[in-house]
Amino acid sequence: MKKKFKKILINLALMGITLVVMLMLAELVLHLVSKPAVDQTLVRMYEFDPWLSWRPVANQRYQIKTDEFETEFVTNRYGFRGPDWSQAKPADTLRVVVLGDSFAEGQHVGYEALFSEQLKAMLEQAPELAGRRVEMINTGVCGYNTAQELEMFDRVARDFEPDLTILLVCYNDLLLNNRDWDAFHQIAIPHFEWQAGALTATNLPLEPVRERPFDRQPANTTWKSRLVSHSKLCQLLRDAVNNHHGLLTLAVKLGIKKLPAEMRRRPDGEIDPIPMDYYFWKTPYLDEIEQAWDITEKLMVELKARVQAAGSGLLVLNVPNLAEIEPAVLEDTRQKYGIPEDWDPHQIGRELGLRCAGNGIECLWQIEPWLAKAGELEANDEMLYFVHNGHWNEAGHRFVAELLYPAVMKLLTQE
Repeated sequence: MKKKFKKILINLALMGITLVVMLMLAELVLHLVSKPAVDQTLVRMYEFDPWLSWRPVANQRYQIKTDEFETEFVTNRYGFRGPDWSQAKPADTLRVVVLGDSFAEGQHVGYEALFSEQLKAMLEQAPELAGRRVEMINTGVCGYNTAQELEMFDRVARDFEPDLTILLVCYNDLLLNNRDWDAFHQIAIPHFEWQAGALTATNLPLEPVRERPFDRQPANTTWKSRLVSHSKLCQLLRDAVNNHHGLLTLAVKLGIKKLPAEMRRRPDGEIDPIPMDYYFWKTPYLDEIEQAWDITEKLMVELKARVQAAGSGLLVLNVPNLAEIEPAVLEDTRQKYGIPEDWDPHQIGRELGLRCAGNGIECLWQIEPWLAKAGELEANDEMLYFVHNGHWNEAGHRFVAELLYPAVMKLLTQE
């Protein structure tokens, strides 16, 4: 009996040793072949700002390379892509400021391919603007929402004396406009509320959390955070849980993981598999979605007032996501999250158009030009977006410049 028990213990020990060795080998292989958990190039590109949360570091040069694109990203003395514009507007010059997020910043394409640069070239060739120089000042910053873009105009872009301001509104701005914490970047963001008949900032200036806002590495204060920080296997397991609704639900129920900010609990207490961003497709709206639209509308109205006070016009551009444009991506998205067929992804554009029209704000919200262009490109096996990255490729930026041109010309030449 003792010999049998001893043999079992030896076998268990050998199995344990084998498992440990296999895990160590797997960890070594993953360290050799996998990318860093946090892109250190992205980390170095941005620094903390007490009014904006983060902003690009000035006078820097980066090489950005992924499986889909490779670009050189160069910042001027203001931290933006472009030349070192003078702050005061030169004589006989028209200035157009762009406010937006990563779609505007466009780190996925070369500088000359940016929609803002292509639009500038088109404007300079317009007979109606003969004798006028055009400067496009693109202040787009990765990850920004409308509240940050309002602050960007007030604290930076206004000083360039723009004749026209273009605001890009992306679907993932909307929820963040109603929150004071960016869960993805794990940092506080500017937050506004409607108080006593006025839009009021509730948390500015922000308290610094870390020098590099995009460095989302955990503080390593617990054994679990240290383990996840250094183990590729743990990171792989974490990602598998995050991307599988059943595993995520189990982890939350067991108290292993908190409910992600982009998810919600149903009235019955169960975790809804559909991320909150997709609830903008559904009508009637949930209370949180309605509130997000209301504060977004107020932010746009406030931006209009500040833009006009600076002597500028305002044009809003709806930025559809890939699922709104590509039927195959839409179908995959519906299947992945179980999104009902009667939820309409184009509802975002329509709602944005209605909110802008009700406040006298020029808005390019229509989805039809996007769908027509996507269909035209599909015939040549091309797209407007990078498939995996989800941002505009060179064809996408070219199309956006063409889409903006008539509206920009109208606003720049109207008496």
